[in-house]
Amino acid sequence: MRAQVLLVCLALIGCSAAPTEDAGQGGGGGNTAIGGGSTSTGGGAGGGPATGGGTGGGGVFDAGSGTGDAGTPCLSPGDCASGNCVAWFRDAGSVCGRTCFDQNGCLDLPGFTCIPDLNGSGVCVPKSPAHCLPCDFDVNCGGLSEACVLAPGDAVMTCRVDCSLAGVAACPPDYLCTETRFNNMMRSFCTPPGGKCDTSQGGFCDRFSLPQPCSNSNDAGTCDGARTCVSGRFTTCDARAPQCQATCEQTPRPGCTEPLCPAATQLPTHCGDCDTSCPGAGSTTANVTCADGGCTFSCKGQNYDVDGSPDSGCEVVDAPLGNHAATTPTSVATVPCNDSSTISSMGLIPSDTQVHENPAVTGFASAQGAAPDFLAVSATGGTFCVNDIGVTLTVTGAPNLSCYQLSITTDNGSWTCQSNASGTCTITQGRGSYSGGTTIALNVVRTCAAAGAAARYTVAGHF
Repeated sequence: MRAQVLLVCLALIGCSAAPTEDAGQGGGGGNTAIGGGSTSTGGGAGGGPATGGGTGGGGVFDAGSGTGDAGTPCLSPGDCASGNCVAWFRDAGSVCGRTCFDQNGCLDLPGFTCIPDLNGSGVCVPKSPAHCLPCDFDVNCGGLSEACVLAPGDAVMTCRVDCSLAGVAACPPDYLCTETRFNNMMRSFCTPPGGKCDTSQGGFCDRFSLPQPCSNSNDAGTCDGARTCVSGRFTTCDARAPQCQATCEQTPRPGCTEPLCPAATQLPTHCGDCDTSCPGAGSTTANVTCADGGCTFSCKGQNYDVDGSPDSGCEVVDAPLGNHAATTPTSVATVPCNDSSTISSMGLIPSDTQVHENPAVTGFASAQGAAPDFLAVSATGGTFCVNDIGVTLTVTGAPNLSCYQLSITTDNGSWTCQSNASGTCTITQGRGSYSGGTTIALNVVRTCAAAGAAARYTVAGHF
């Protein structure tokens, strides 16, 4: 009666309780958070489900030679003289087994090995193709004492075959039979070279040659592949190494689930996600960046965001350029000392509320959102010259025309006027306002708080 219960249990594949996981080893509990938990890792032959194999017809079984009916394909215990019909691997079909205590009990069955069954006894079955195949549960690895393990260094859970009775005879030629603690018990398993399955060939596939699905996983995603039977051994997994998608425009490669690289959504055109673009992205007049999913915006040098809309960039360019310090004035003219020698110089004083950088603007005052303009007039003068001043500032185009100031500095004094509501002011000084042969400095500056404005000015008059 005990033998019959055992046979029913084996045929169902998985009567034992699922073991828990010890440190460094994945148990048969099928923790999908650790082992992958998908049909691509440990699926049955022919595309069957991960929990017990599919319906792809299994492999073609060659019984080989043996004593009596041991090793013969079977459907039920009644097909075997021993009454022992063993479901030895997934849907590879069952085989008449024979009780054994070590490998010597299977020597007359070529290609068979002595594997502990679920009750701790031994049974001769074909050498396992399960070595290093991906799995989710112990039952994916066979119907006896095989285990689904997450070993140190492996990315997914893989099958390990019990070699406690057969020793290295149960293992592929380059594997070792090593003892390790598993589910709080000392167990002996066939261990691949280096202890890692991801670069090792699988076990014996001469009796079960269907390709076995597998996958390659890392922080960049997962790619599916297969282990195929070549010269009696399953190859290493041919799945490609996952590579995260470098850009939002890139698509995952066939057979791969590859998320975006972090840098792909740290761009002004894709900030935080692929569908979010920073204001002003792509503008040549603005500095637009994305960091930690947030956008930054500033104006590039002497470009100004007068309309207050970053989407249009910094659309107004200052003019003239580079005359924002007393040491780099714009030269207006060289004038003699008669009143018919006049000047007329035009410029632009734009203002905004943005930061100006890359490059910074010399003389830029953030409180006024503008930089001053410096002009220079070379006055020749002479013995009979009056050397007087009559210069008017005229401002147009600004919301508040009274926000601008003209200053004139000579070797004999300095004078200032503030524009009125009409945008004008005049500086008038009489005889001797400057000496002949001197350079007169003029300065136009915004005096009100920063605001969107593009004031045009003209400085005109005589010296």
